[in-house]
Amino acid sequence: MSDSIHRVTLRDIAQRAGVSVMSVSRALNGQGKLSEAKRVEILKLCEEMGYSTQPHLSAAMRFVRTRGAGEYAGNLGYIQNYPLPDYQNPAPTIYLKEVRVRAAELGYGVEVVHSAEPGMTGERMSRILKNRGVRGVIVGPLPSAAGGELALDWDHFAAVAIAFSLRNPDLNRVGSDLNLGVFSVCEELNQRGYERIALVSSRQYLARSHYALLSGFAGWQAKSWANRAPLMWIWDQWDARAFQRWFKANRPDCLLGDPSGETLDLLKAAGVRIPGAIGFATLSTEFSPIPASGLDQRQREFGIVAVNQLLGLLSTGSFGVPALPVSTLLEGAWKNGPTTR
Repeated sequence: MSDSIHRVTLRDIAQRAGVSVMSVSRALNGQGKLSEAKRVEILKLCEEMGYSTQPHLSAAMRFVRTRGAGEYAGNLGYIQNYPLPDYQNPAPTIYLKEVRVRAAELGYGVEVVHSAEPGMTGERMSRILKNRGVRGVIVGPLPSAAGGELALDWDHFAAVAIAFSLRNPDLNRVGSDLNLGVFSVCEELNQRGYERIALVSSRQYLARSHYALLSGFAGWQAKSWANRAPLMWIWDQWDARAFQRWFKANRPDCLLGDPSGETLDLLKAAGVRIPGAIGFATLSTEFSPIPASGLDQRQREFGIVAVNQLLGLLSTGSFGVPALPVSTLLEGAWKNGPTTR
């Protein structure tokens, strides 16, 4: 055939709407400072031009058509698994905040249930959510590195989990592509002149991601230094003297470390100055206790995408534990900071 089918792109929609490609992307993801009128206009164009048949876009458009922007559409549930406020880990609070913002944009309230509350059980959480008219639930991350389970009446709910710490049931989830993210950060560090890059992390932190961070690092090492053993210091219990011996024997010129303040304190106590003679890149710039170069995992977008995904499940009546769980992985990005050259 001489004529080819034209696949509608963000650029096509941007030209029709008279906005930038970035504005179209923000409208689809519920981000940025677009006016509600412009966001609705762009969503309608996407539908008219056949850009996407994704469930979350269809759900958003049904909401716009039937209720209008800003009108109340119902309640979503959010299971908060960290005691609040948890000053050791600000991420759970940020996730909930973004869920509230995105849900409100689409006319939904958010009912929060705290699983860590004394006497709380799966049966009680299910009853509370049902009594509040909730059919769609977002499950926040669990504090346990080994993961855990939540025994709700899952047949009643459509559900999306944030990140990877929930192991049972295996739900649809939203997270960061940590394998690709760490690989890309190592590439960036190598381009900046670092050659002896070492991964430094507690085993507990790595376990939270099903060791995807470790696989990304090992993949980069295999590609770049196939004949050299990967430089890694992974601990269950910190041993400063053993670390100093390892550091002296291996002479890394850049450390890729987990973002906990504890790790940075341990490195400092072991005589490693950050920033200083060697480079340091964090595995999560969003929640690092110091300004640092490293991987932006896009964690502030998790809540937004989770709401979009949940509305898609509700729009198709997809309740219960999925037979084939789907993970939506956001692509991270390098973020420059003062701890690398």
